[in-house]
Amino acid sequence: MTQASSQNRDTQNGIDQCLKCYEVCTRTLAAGLEINEDQDFITALQLCAQTCQLVAQALLLDSPFAGKTSLLCAEICEEVALICEEFEEEEMRDCGAVCAECAKVCRQIHEGEKKKSQQLDHLLN
Repeated sequence: MTQASSQNRDTQNGIDQCLKCYEVCTRTLAAGLEINEDQDFITALQLCAQTCQLVAQALLLDSPFAGKTSLLCAEICEEVALICEEFEEEEMRDCGAVCAECAKVCRQIHEGEKKKSQQLDHLLN
């Protein structure tokens, strides 16, 4: 497998995982309003969904900000995963698992983008 096809596969995986997390957080938000009215929880789910959507767009556009937004997304997803694990409801726990997986993928994207940036800097200097 060439480096380009591996990068394309990783990018597509990132897009898919972020869109899945966006969808799950959005659905969980609707269910979560009935389970927990805590504003911090609601805000965390909203930010997670919106950040996942942003990362998917950045990856689709091959944006130079994809790495930085991926790191932010990973941090938010990790926080939401921890919050969701505290609930007994299956839907909340499923959301937590999806967020944890998205965080992992986003950290990989961040590391990949950081390496590409460092390689480019090395070539230019």
